[in-house]
Amino acid sequence: MPNAPLSIWVDASDFAVGGALAQYHDNVWQPLAFLSMKLSASQKNWSTYDRELLVIYTMVKRFRHMLERREFVIYTDQKSLIYAFQQKADKCSPLQLRHIPLSLWILSPSSLQTYNMFLELRIW
Repeated sequence: MPNAPLSIWVDASDFAVGGALAQYHDNVWQPLAFLSMKLSASQKNWSTYDRELLVIYTMVKRFRHMLERREFVIYTDQKSLIYAFQQKADKCSPLQLRHIPLSLWILSPSSLQTYNMFLELRIW
């Protein structure tokens, strides 16, 4: 369905991160694609916040062709990520600014021209 609502569902553990891209059709979220990746030794030392931000960035990058110019919701169980959409660049850690360009997209008003993202907390 070309105009069906889209969502990204993400989660991170101490060893890996994963996500799912889904579309809403017939009153249910139907998965379109999945992504998972093992964390490197240095990424295992990152905070849960940074690991979840990494999987969001990776999902948006991987499925860019489906997400550009579309409104979509990102579902996460990491409450502190909700504030990533509201914080200023000077509040981001160097890791977030250096390794995760999504931080800049979130903080830049021009980002909405390409991505129309909303973050919603979902505890599962």
